[in-house]
Amino acid sequence: MDLRAVNYHLSENIGTYSTKVLNTFTNSSNFSVKREYAKKYYTELPQIYFNDIKVVYIADGCNGLFVLMLYMGLIFCFPSKFWRKILYLISGILIIHILNIFRCAGLAYINLHHQTYFDLAHRYLLKWAIYSVIVIIWMFYIRNIQFNFKTLNKQTNLV
Repeated sequence: MDLRAVNYHLSENIGTYSTKVLNTFTNSSNFSVKREYAKKYYTELPQIYFNDIKVVYIADGCNGLFVLMLYMGLIFCFPSKFWRKILYLISGILIIHILNIFRCAGLAYINLHHQTYFDLAHRYLLKWAIYSVIVIIWMFYIRNIQFNFKTLNKQTNLV
């Protein structure tokens, strides 16, 4: 499956809204986003600027598509009523997407003002925060699921 179109639009969305978050919370209008060629990835990516200083770019791996797909897989793997699945899918995707926007905005701010902590925040702290939220939402989702092990064993021929 070719995910280039999804990655393109998701990265654009993350870049656009991250700059809006940065401009709102820093009380400035100096942050902007431009799609430019990134030599490291051999493609055009949204890049966040502060005035004319390139702060960060939103690569396909940073746009949150993987974690969104992981979350959807977790929801689809467990039995539940149809509308409950839909509710958790929509609300979880929105929460994770908004959190990823704040993550990218935070990374831009950290890279601009505290560069020594950028790698730690990017590789570990903020990824851990996103995965933690996914686990918490998923735990709320599975907390009331009751499994019928007799039916499950008959269907899988385990007994």
